[in-house]
Amino acid sequence: MRLHRFFVEAPLDAGPIVSIKDRDLCHQITRVLRLERGDALILLDGNGHEARGEIITITPKHIEVRIGERSEVEIKPQRTVTLCCAVLKRENFSMVVQKATEVGVATIIPIITSRTIKTGINIERLRAIAREAAEQSGRGTIPKIEEHLAFEKAVEVYGKNGEQWFLHTSKNEALEKGKKNESAVTCWIGPEGGWTDEEVKFALTKGLRAISLGSMVLRAETAAIITAYLDIQPKYEMD
Repeated sequence: MRLHRFFVEAPLDAGPIVSIKDRDLCHQITRVLRLERGDALILLDGNGHEARGEIITITPKHIEVRIGERSEVEIKPQRTVTLCCAVLKRENFSMVVQKATEVGVATIIPIITSRTIKTGINIERLRAIAREAAEQSGRGTIPKIEEHLAFEKAVEVYGKNGEQWFLHTSKNEALEKGKKNESAVTCWIGPEGGWTDEEVKFALTKGLRAISLGSMVLRAETAAIITAYLDIQPKYEMD
């Protein structure tokens, strides 16, 4: 049976016993998952290390785990991917955070564009979603969820390093193939209504490369998840 995995603040190499006092985590372990004394689990330090442990003390507010040998998490993304995605309506952006975490994205930046409809986001909730998705998917790190930025500001901050993929479906633009030569890549996903002409011009003048996922018009959340996954698989080549 697969063991439950939990990120903890305490270092895994400080001693044989790790003490967990985080209220939410204790609630999850005791009330939601109903683990008990003697149950095995896996603790992660958020820096790519994990350790199998055994619960030796458990209360709703305090849990102690005896840990064994620490090791590196084997599951590692093959490329460092930054996802700059327009804030989407309803729960769609939460789904983007969850699925992007599962496929291995390193950093997620919510961006505000001219056609962004929803501008209010709960960063702490998104970080909690990313943490849970990282635990579930077997990752050794949690992606960074940054504060939201205006599109132009985000380009100035994140549009310089590595490969830059600007998702754009307009048939009037010369779309280029993604060659995936860099070990790091930033992908840009627009809102439900698409990029404005001014935003497209701004992106291209700043050196972002326009690409397309094909002739099908995808929902923004679908495009974000697919692009993030393909970016992390360096052997993939666009047709």
